[in-house]
Amino acid sequence: MRRISSLRQTIHSASSTRDGWELYATADAKYDAATSTVFVELDSIVQHGGSAPGVDGFRQPWLPAKEVVTRRVPLSEARDVAREVFQQWIGKVRHTIPTPTHHVAD
Repeated sequence: MRRISSLRQTIHSASSTRDGWELYATADAKYDAATSTVFVELDSIVQHGGSAPGVDGFRQPWLPAKEVVTRRVPLSEARDVAREVFQQWIGKVRHTIPTPTHHVAD
């Protein structure tokens, strides 16, 4: 399988009593030419505000479970399909943000 894209987008930023935090949605897309299938691995993580790049985030119980979405498409459409799947994931993750938004546990 060949990696075709890696996407990450900030969904929400908030302040808490100690630090701020940021919620990210991520997607890693791979393409299997033998089956003409794109595999999009979806996840979401929280990071403390001001964390250095590359610092691992942490999961929250209110976040949706990781998902893998597959679509049979020609390679020429795979990146567009991966972006479309990612946009749908962003909506799903955004919908899970608790109110008030400062409720994040380490």
